[in-house]
Amino acid sequence: MERLRRTQTDFLCEAAGGPETYDAEPVREAHLHVPFEPADIERAVGLLREGLAAFDVPEDDAEAVVEAVAAYEEELLDSLPG
Repeated sequence: MERLRRTQTDFLCEAAGGPETYDAEPVREAHLHVPFEPADIERAVGLLREGLAAFDVPEDDAEAVVEAVAAYEEELLDSLPG
């Protein structure tokens, strides 16, 4: 669980412009075993928006982070080989 927290933190920090960088496995490869559906992505983005708002992240910054994360939707939905 700690590894997951660290990689997610690094990913979100990099999406927000740093200073941390995401140097773990590429997003698609890290999630090949997860059968994501569009509703899963929508829910995750919604929770991200809520979390950023709860910590009073400025709207422009929050939107940049959400857009950076949402950019991986196609890769995540195409995560199962075949």
